[in-house]
Amino acid sequence: MQDTPASIGRRLHSAHRYVEDVDVGAHSVSGWALQYDQLSAGRYAGEIREVRFLDVQAFHESMNRMVHHRGRFPGDAMVFGIATHATGDCYFEGERVKPGSLMLCPSGGPIDFRTPLSMELLSVSIDARRVRDVFARIGIDLARYERRPALRLCEPGPKVDAIHAILKEIFWLSGHAADRLGFGAVQRELEDRLLLAFADLLPETGEAGGDATLGARRQLVRKACEHVLDNLGDSPSILDLCARLGTSRRKLNYCFQEVLGVSPVQYLRALRLNGARRDLKQPGRLTRSVQDISGKWGFWHQGQFGQYYRAMFGEAPSETLRHGAGA
Repeated sequence: MQDTPASIGRRLHSAHRYVEDVDVGAHSVSGWALQYDQLSAGRYAGEIREVRFLDVQAFHESMNRMVHHRGRFPGDAMVFGIATHATGDCYFEGERVKPGSLMLCPSGGPIDFRTPLSMELLSVSIDARRVRDVFARIGIDLARYERRPALRLCEPGPKVDAIHAILKEIFWLSGHAADRLGFGAVQRELEDRLLLAFADLLPETGEAGGDATLGARRQLVRKACEHVLDNLGDSPSILDLCARLGTSRRKLNYCFQEVLGVSPVQYLRALRLNGARRDLKQPGRLTRSVQDISGKWGFWHQGQFGQYYRAMFGEAPSETLRHGAGA
């Protein structure tokens, strides 16, 4: 087994392991009580990547043999998993599951999962108290999903693809740009995007945005803007706004479009870009890099930040930095 752990500060832990024994693979998932039984013949080979930050623990596991996974995950957590690049169907709690489906293990539930001959498994564990609190505040009741010990939550499709893409971003960052994943604003952005992507899979219990009067829509947008401007240094997210205002993302988006003609995502991005520009313009800022400042404002992808910045202000961030240094 090769083990290459990395720890950046106290807020981020990542590890990358190659394993050649199915029992070692089971024990490589830190904090979990798992047993792996190999069901197909041949030498076992696997690989496990783990990333932990805030209330998130994410895994990317691959294996080349059919394996029966049993056990429990630690503490009060909810676990979501997606089997990808699978050579056949999986079996989750005795139910056949197509590759690419999203599976949910509610808090306290057991794990009973049989892999196909080979596959990759992307999974994420999130503190269940955090999920319940956020979902309740945006009009989603998790109670009926937590009554079953485990279930297939969603068939393959765009909504699952969105979660898959976020998890791939997390693992790419941990392997290629771990310093950027160490920024608190970047971690909050990724955690919030995961929670919102999961929320998109579940029906809302609150009112639809179209049911609100114009005055109510204006009031909601005004409160959202005030909260963002009062907390701009903390890079508030869409999830922050939804939870703060007790509304769903769908309703928030509808109200912003009706009142300001832009989406809340566009509005928040514009304010973060303006905040980054003000930092870049400060005299003497050559002692800090564009990467440091963009990370502070929640932009983890340097190329994407540069594109957004140039489109908004007509110049590259490095140009703004140089002009500020010469002021």
